[in-house]
Amino acid sequence: MSKSSSFLISAAESTKNHNVLDKLSSHTDLDVVDNVAFNRSTHPDTLHKLSDHDNLDVVYNVAGNPRTHPDTLDKLSSHPDITIARRVASNPNTRLDTLDKLSSHSSYNVLHNVFTNPSTHPDTLRKIKSRL
Repeated sequence: MSKSSSFLISAAESTKNHNVLDKLSSHTDLDVVDNVAFNRSTHPDTLHKLSDHDNLDVVYNVAGNPRTHPDTLDKLSSHPDITIARRVASNPNTRLDTLDKLSSHSSYNVLHNVFTNPSTHPDTLRKIKSRL
């Protein structure tokens, strides 16, 4: 790894500057982009843009980032990869209606994450209990 790549990865991981993070979000180095998606200072608009990324690790980090907009999380709740649905189910920023939708998921791990999400509505918790 070059010094410049190492520096950019570190910057993507630790900077709080929205403009820098937005610029780094389109970098060619996936480690840089992955760290932007993970960074809790990344602006929700940048995270939304990254939610369509081809790399699953990037999308996984978007789904788990508490700054991700609830509309983006709702979109990701239907992602074909189950690990993305699991991250959305555990994200504290996920809307109640999205958590309710995920409570019908076939995966026990997704249901578990909905059940343990502190934002989950009691009616949704009852719905999950009745399925188990």
